[in-house]
Amino acid sequence: MVTKLITRLALTVCLIAPATVFADATSSPGKASAYTSISGVAIPLGGSPNQATVQILKGKKKRVLEVDVTVILDTPLATNAIGITATVNGVAMEPGFQIEHVCSASYLGCTAQALYWIDLDTAEASNPGMFINVPLDVTASVVAGVVSSGQVSVRARLVKK
Repeated sequence: MVTKLITRLALTVCLIAPATVFADATSSPGKASAYTSISGVAIPLGGSPNQATVQILKGKKKRVLEVDVTVILDTPLATNAIGITATVNGVAMEPGFQIEHVCSASYLGCTAQALYWIDLDTAEASNPGMFINVPLDVTASVVAGVVSSGQVSVRARLVKK
């Protein structure tokens, strides 16, 4: 009796609960932050990476640009690695190297995340006219150890120092 009641209740909740849908979305360009999410994207084997981009309309003094990148592979593979890099206006962001994550065959939906940042005042001093009072074009580049597909999500935001 109790089991039937619980089963009926669970089925009712499943039927009236909203469906979760993952689709491409963006809020770019943005004034102080920008987001994008791309699903079903081809993630190539080395070579020319797949790129996800966002834009912040204007870089400002006394700010740090933070960029978070998340990559989720759709299928498990025998073995795979994910590589992520980020640039702003063509300049590499800190930590200045590719973040790599190795997945094992047991991972379904292998995920890699990376955090990059750049001090806009320091970047402007090194590259005059490229970061303050101009648009900030952020590019996240993604490659895999085996040709894959998946989702790429990018968040960029200006943070006051």
